[in-house]
Amino acid sequence: MAKRIVVFNHKGGVSKTTSIYNIGWMLSKNSNVLVVDADPQCNLSSLMLGDKFDQYYLDDATKKDNIKEIYPFKLV
Repeated sequence: MAKRIVVFNHKGGVSKTTSIYNIGWMLSKNSNVLVVDADPQCNLSSLMLGDKFDQYYLDDATKKDNIKEIYPFKLV
């Protein structure tokens, strides 16, 4: 059965992004992990894909690929 971990805090600067990144990274060593970045600032997406993550969707070589291509986590 799938397990879910949800992190929410309305205040900024409480380490939500860093915590989820590290928790996801460690859990991905033994399990399939889906990390969802629902923040409009996309800080978690940027952390996982790099600062130019929007190029992933604009570049002809990768725009038809699935986001799973970043597995295992690429530390950028």
